[in-house]
Amino acid sequence: MKKTLFVILSALPFPLLAAPPLSATLTYESKTLTSDGVLKQTRFQEKLIRSDQAVWTQRLIPKGAPQHNHAEDDHGHKHNLNFALDGKLIDRDAKGTLRLRYVRSEDKTIIEPRPTEYGMMGFDGSWEHAYYLLDRNDLKKMKALDRAAPANSRWYELRNPQRYTLVLWDSRLELPRSIETGNSNGTFSNRITIEPGTAPGTLPWQTLQGYRTIAYEDLLD
Repeated sequence: MKKTLFVILSALPFPLLAAPPLSATLTYESKTLTSDGVLKQTRFQEKLIRSDQAVWTQRLIPKGAPQHNHAEDDHGHKHNLNFALDGKLIDRDAKGTLRLRYVRSEDKTIIEPRPTEYGMMGFDGSWEHAYYLLDRNDLKKMKALDRAAPANSRWYELRNPQRYTLVLWDSRLELPRSIETGNSNGTFSNRITIEPGTAPGTLPWQTLQGYRTIAYEDLLD
């Protein structure tokens, strides 16, 4: 029995254990060349923290950025429906059921959408995408490149006549170091650069005592 179990575990493409706790800085960059010759570029950063069964992401605000008023959203709603600056917490229980919540520290509020509302919040319900930033099974569909890479990392590529995807995968951290997508004629591209760090001693979701929880639908007035 033990020998059979060993064979089964050895045949699995990825380890069963979760990736080690870590934090990382995610830099998002996009470029679009319009038909009238205008090059549009965007760039922003987020902090990612993951440990065991939880993932936290939050926008990093550069010094000098205008202050955002959460009391009212850009469309004049009494309750702000813009979650871009909120901490986003995705966790799962022992049965694998996922839960999405947004955390607003300025008024100690946790906003909890229903699973049926996840799609409109931009969450596809995938633990793989939340925890590893991609579906690791997709790497098996990509071509491994003979290209210089940092230790424990390797480049993967998926390309067709219209589009391409490039991934630099770190097998030790089980985290991509870079994800780039774009079209073949160079009119648009998106890149995420991931710089890993050490997880903090106190994780963000361990500091939510005293926060009140409200439903997302309570903001819809």
